[in-house]
Amino acid sequence: MKYILIPFLLLMTISAHAKTAGISFQLGALRVVYDEGQKSAPLDLINNSSDTPILTQTIITDDPKGKAVNDFKVIPPLTKVLPGSSNQIKIIQTNRNLPDDRESLFYINSKALSAANKNDSDNNTVGGGINVGIASVIKLFYRPANLPVTVDDAQKNLMLSVTDKKLTITNPSPYYINLVNVKIGSENIGISEKPMLAPFEKHSYQLNKMATDKKIKWTIINDAGGLLEFTR
Repeated sequence: MKYILIPFLLLMTISAHAKTAGISFQLGALRVVYDEGQKSAPLDLINNSSDTPILTQTIITDDPKGKAVNDFKVIPPLTKVLPGSSNQIKIIQTNRNLPDDRESLFYINSKALSAANKNDSDNNTVGGGINVGIASVIKLFYRPANLPVTVDDAQKNLMLSVTDKKLTITNPSPYYINLVNVKIGSENIGISEKPMLAPFEKHSYQLNKMATDKKIKWTIINDAGGLLEFTR
């Protein structure tokens, strides 16, 4: 078993950054891990535009396109970000009865709207009208204390087995494992149908042909949003 840290941190496909006409809006992380007992988790809202102020609204959901849940709150939920600057919000746990034997998954949904009145310099209110809007979504993991294994061990100890034209991956850990790529020998395995395995979940992926090579590589996203590659 070996693993490689891949120096590629800006995974734009995870929706940490959004851009449209007049707005270039970015979240300051690719994912957020909220540890049990943590008072709050900070997150920067970044306006990369040179001349367009934005109004942001951030909620926590249990689905990428879902409605707000009551397990966490965002302070402040609405904030204005001036061009070329950032504001910080805080995510605070409100439900103290989340499962303590495994991670729980939520989503941070942040919408940005451009402020029509660009002369308003108040950092807390938006003058004038509002126009074009975009959204960014990243994952929020609630991580209980005292889980029996570390997240590093969980990532490298996935159970992978090949039978006929099928690859079965089992996640025996209490952590979510986010796969980016899996290869058997030189063949890339399609995992787009199920790129993330929940705690204690098992899933089978169909292969295009019988696998003859016994060498398996898998790449996952770590807590920092970087990539780790493991070989077995």
